[in-house]
Amino acid sequence: MTFIAEYRRKPHLQRSEDAARQRARKCLPIIIDVEIDAVRLLRNKFTIAESDSERATVAFLYRLARRHSSPVLLENQAIFGAARCYASERTASDNHMLCTSHSLDAVFRKHVSSDGHLYVVFVVDDVFG
Repeated sequence: MTFIAEYRRKPHLQRSEDAARQRARKCLPIIIDVEIDAVRLLRNKFTIAESDSERATVAFLYRLARRHSSPVLLENQAIFGAARCYASERTASDNHMLCTSHSLDAVFRKHVSSDGHLYVVFVVDDVFG
């Protein structure tokens, strides 16, 4: 079970309160995960200060995913990110590929889920060979 699936098993109210606490601290609550069994992240929940979110781009999330992956991703492994919005409690909308040059603030506003979190899913793939 992925971290996002496990986290979303918590009651909606609890997840919403977690996000509201982070928003009260002027932070964007972001949860990232990797959908491959061979790789996991050492840390999945992140907060980005709102003041930094306009300057920070999606490329920053890619760096976080690489930095916190276990085992460490090899040079021939690429990661592709997609935002997954949970508009309702039961279903996720389609995944939306993320452009690395978009600001985190814009991505958060566009793809925030009903519980107040931005869920980003990464897929790892071999690119050379």
